Amino acid sequence: MALCYGAAMHVQFDTNTFGDVLENEGCLELLVDMAPKLDWWVSISLTALPEVLGMDDEHYQLSRARRILELRQRLGGRFFIARGWESLAFCELSVGIDSPLHLPSPEVDEIYYYLRTAVETQSRDAGRMFVFTKAMREYKRNAREMFDRNKQRLASIWRDQKITPRTMGSMLAKYTVASVPDWLVSGLVRDKYGRSRYQLRSIYARPKRFKAILGWSSLVNMVMFADIIPPGLISGHPSLGMLKRHDNDWYDAGVAASSAYCDVFVTHDKTLRQRCEFMCGKGMFHFRLTGLKELLGPGCP
Repeated sequence: MALCYGAAMHVQFDTNTFGDVLENEGCLELLVDMAPKLDWWVSISLTALPEVLGMDDEHYQLSRARRILELRQRLGGRFFIARGWESLAFCELSVGIDSPLHLPSPEVDEIYYYLRTAVETQSRDAGRMFVFTKAMREYKRNAREMFDRNKQRLASIWRDQKITPRTMGSMLAKYTVASVPDWLVSGLVRDKYGRSRYQLRSIYARPKRFKAILGWSSLVNMVMFADIIPPGLISGHPSLGMLKRHDNDWYDAGVAASSAYCDVFVTHDKTLRQRCEFMCGKGMFHFRLTGLKELLGPGCP
């Protein structure tokens, strides 16, 4: 049975679930039918879009572009491209989040222009869709290099500090908003955005005002926990299952943080869902999590 709510609901998809909607006619038809009936506002974030459209195969790339345009046509304003997590974080530091969830018009108009051009000409080069493929190639290369560096550096912490699965589990059980390392938040606020005088304590004191910043920082902190613990010891404590390491962890942290202001975040990624549910329980995220079939019901293949 599909999820039902009594009021308008903002539903945002991660990469894989949105890809399933685009590639499965039954899922797309259910979404188009249910969204207006149940007052859903449906989105994919700018953070997730490069992965949605970043495949090497031109046929699938053009097919997905065509389906995105179809969703926009059939759902109208109920479907939109949402701001990426970095844009949300910037808004949190600048003016706060009232409802600047939609990508600004000049940016979204440019995206749709190139998608239409690609579909109409049947040429991803004409629609500059190679930009998405290039972005994902660069990300994956950098992610692998960063993973290798972190693994070597953080493995020594486990050894030198004589950490055990039990002590790691205890650390996670006591995790709160205050546990998010201030150097992680500072690196984002002061180094990336140049807010050298911004009071970091104000971010920790108002987690609902800084959902994207704290959501991203806490998930990246979980990636670091995952890098510290030797893979063979993850089963050594029931709380450590969510620390299973994936190459896409850093990217997924951004995708989840870009969903910080939605009501429901749709994902099939078991590890990401576990981490997000953990962070919801700790006050970093405030959405509900669901899968595609849970959202659309048994009619979704």
